[in-house]
Amino acid sequence: MKYVVNKVDVLKEKQRIIDFWNENNENELDKKFSWFYESNPDGKADTWLLTEETSSEIVGMATLFPRFFDNQGKTYRAGIQGDFFISKKHRSFGPALTLIRSISESFKDLNYDFIYGFPNRAAEPILRRAGFKKLGRLEKHVRLFDIERLLNEKFHAHNAIISVTAKLGNVFLSLLYPDTWNFNFKRYRDNVSLSLQKDVKDLTENYSRNCFSTQKSFEYLRWKYEQDPDDKNFFFTVLDLDNKIIGCIVFRFDSNTIEIREIIYRDNQLEFMDLLSHFFRYAKNKKVEYAYFVSYENSCVLSRISDLQLSHANYGRSIYFLTNKVADSEGEITRLITESKLNLHNTDEDT
Repeated sequence: MKYVVNKVDVLKEKQRIIDFWNENNENELDKKFSWFYESNPDGKADTWLLTEETSSEIVGMATLFPRFFDNQGKTYRAGIQGDFFISKKHRSFGPALTLIRSISESFKDLNYDFIYGFPNRAAEPILRRAGFKKLGRLEKHVRLFDIERLLNEKFHAHNAIISVTAKLGNVFLSLLYPDTWNFNFKRYRDNVSLSLQKDVKDLTENYSRNCFSTQKSFEYLRWKYEQDPDDKNFFFTVLDLDNKIIGCIVFRFDSNTIEIREIIYRDNQLEFMDLLSHFFRYAKNKKVEYAYFVSYENSCVLSRISDLQLSHANYGRSIYFLTNKVADSEGEITRLITESKLNLHNTDEDT
């Protein structure tokens, strides 16, 4: 069977893309399309469709979502490789490779400096064959608050015994974390809202000094976290006694846990620790089992957060990247990506 790959105008092909997606996925694309494909402040998505040659039936799709990265005053345009799938009848290595190769061979003409993605394990061999390189793993970093459910899963004791044991264990667990002993709470006040406060703008220009980081513009953060059609995100801000913001954490409740989706802070290690200490106290009062965030295993932000002694585990996905050979002719972009300067989280994908 022969296939054809074409880059399409996502707005002109909107209904065909939505119909194909909805026929092959449990979650419908309608709301996400309007949000992520049409209103992304970093630009319109580039989408490729794989069709069966004789019937012109859509059998696969893949998209690059634009995203800007900053480093020491220089901006780079990246493409996030996402929304990649093949319909079940055609789900084999050949059609998938044909589709991804069409992207890897043409993206240099689309003004991208590099592309990256967090593929599932089934897609990793396809990306490698298409020229992508594996950067490293995503890791989950956890601040644990309550071990009762964990004890119930591991032991079959009476509920009363588990409850008493959990309470004692939680006290001991809390004492192990440095944030428990951070007594700077009187120096700051915190606030939680459903909208991003304007003073967060003052925090969004710090990252490129020390890290190769996604551009965290105020407009992008508002779009991504306030307008998300699938999730309700909250903004936790901490201010000093002069009402000057020291940091903001974007988070969402995920069942009986809290996922930290973004950490925005001034370039000050002590304030960074105070921000997270405040947030963990807030999370603990919400009676959740744990709070967590997911990042690249060598992310530069981890050098700051290591003092908190969080638990960590493999998240089950790796990061792959491919550079534009023209833009990266001297290896500058590859060095920025691979030399532990990258600040990347799981939320830096196509959500």
